[in-house]
Amino acid sequence: MKKFLSIALAIVMIFALSAVVFAEEATEYKSPVPQDEYKIDVSWVPGDGSLGDAVADHYTVVKNTDGTVTITANPKANGEFTKWEIDGKYDVVTGDLTTPVITVKPASDLKIVAYFKAPGGTEPTTVKPTEKPSNPVSPKTGDPLFLIIALAALALGTGIFAVKKIKE
Repeated sequence: MKKFLSIALAIVMIFALSAVVFAEEATEYKSPVPQDEYKIDVSWVPGDGSLGDAVADHYTVVKNTDGTVTITANPKANGEFTKWEIDGKYDVVTGDLTTPVITVKPASDLKIVAYFKAPGGTEPTTVKPTEKPSNPVSPKTGDPLFLIIALAALALGTGIFAVKKIKE
């Protein structure tokens, strides 16, 4: 009976440890705590702010409310506001994508970019907007395969040792 229990324990440990190897890896970190607000990320082109910048009246909106966000473009140094580019789900409450002040009701996280141009110039196309991380993804750590193999070998060795002890 002891022999059977030792072998069964070793087999269970090997299968339990190998389950980790075959488990599907998540492609993106997802918090176990549900997100209860939408994040608003505002940037501008050109990214150095030489022709203007933009601000929001707040940068988070609680989900499932009638919350709105007002975004204002602030031209500088004779810069001219040209348009908004909004990535995400939203409804326009006031203004439109070509007015310097717009109010939207988010239905997801939003990435908002204000575009400015020099007087009489064309809209910049080669300059990236300012980079502001809004929801960083955790980097993937090393693959624990070597650890799983070592633990499986240890479990197998323990089972073999137990069987030999029982036979003696």
